[in-house]
Amino acid sequence: MSYQGDYATATSVVFNFNTASFSDGSPITLAGTPALSVYKNSTTESTAGVTLTVDYDSRTGMHHVVVDTSADGTFYAAGNDFDVVITTGTVGGTSVVGRVVGSFSLNNRSALRPATSGRTLVVDASGLADANTVKLGPTGSGTAQTARDIGASVLLSTGTGTGQLDFTSGVVKANATQWLGGTIPAVNVTGVPLVDAKYLLGTIFPTPTVAGIPNINVKTWNDLATVALPLVPTVAGRTLDVSAGGEAGVDWANVGTPGSTVSLSATTVNLVPTAPNLTNAPTAGDFTATMKTSLNAATPAVTVSDKTGFSLTAAYDFAKGTIAVTESYAANAAAPTPVQAMLAIHQMLMQFIISGTSYTVRKLDNSTTAFVVTLDSATAPTSAVRT
Repeated sequence: MSYQGDYATATSVVFNFNTASFSDGSPITLAGTPALSVYKNSTTESTAGVTLTVDYDSRTGMHHVVVDTSADGTFYAAGNDFDVVITTGTVGGTSVVGRVVGSFSLNNRSALRPATSGRTLVVDASGLADANTVKLGPTGSGTAQTARDIGASVLLSTGTGTGQLDFTSGVVKANATQWLGGTIPAVNVTGVPLVDAKYLLGTIFPTPTVAGIPNINVKTWNDLATVALPLVPTVAGRTLDVSAGGEAGVDWANVGTPGSTVSLSATTVNLVPTAPNLTNAPTAGDFTATMKTSLNAATPAVTVSDKTGFSLTAAYDFAKGTIAVTESYAANAAAPTPVQAMLAIHQMLMQFIISGTSYTVRKLDNSTTAFVVTLDSATAPTSAVRT
């Protein structure tokens, strides 16, 4: 029998054993329908998880055993010893039942041995060992430790004595007396440090004209160039009405010297598109008497005593009915002039030829085609379309 070692639970124990001739010791097979069982603490027997391979790897007399302790967690429990026993089998015709071929234990041996017998190490469920450290360092030359010698997770106690820190809920109270080797001046208000700003982004501040009030030269305002800085009223609190389009409203009652003469020679003044309704005139929409007098005085009188300089052309005499029109027809689908419309109607009534569904209208010469109209029927037309 050989002890295979101390194993963790739910693992497999693997080992080999041999059988030999009783007469000369030569390897011989395990016959007689061989089988194995496992005894726990030499009392309880089980075949759970046991696998036997006789003459393993074609080697006569060498047999391979695998015990899978995860097959039965109750039987293969931690803190127990186990023996693997032949329960059926013969060697050279002789029964070898009851022979122990191997043994092992599950979490029942300790690889750690204390310097003094009987001492134990407390290990929690996560495998962490509880330790009261007395010394750190090589054996025989370790340095004695105190609770404050170990870094992280060290429990500190607050205090105001030498070498102690005064803190509450992990926040340390600090009274700084120096900054980069320089003494910090006393404060005027408790808890508010005195700060003398000397540099801004690496550039030294200019000496202020008035002590305590810095000189500020504004270069941009809301990322606008200097020329686009916002207006500042001469009296604080005054505002300027500016529309969404950027136009400023002007209150003429508050314009400086509104009665002064202003030259508009370079200004274009648009005419009012629609005459306003003069509600303050004697009749709505009429001019006042004063306005009429001014207009009459400014408008010279014009009298047309003869027709010199005026002439009438034939183009304008058509309405009088004494001048013949010029023959013209509008293109298909184009809007006609009054003359073109009248000629088209006249010729459709006076000069035309019908052939099948074609209604051909001729010009005044009764030979040239003016335009063609297509009928919907050659025998009983009900509609016509110019083509």
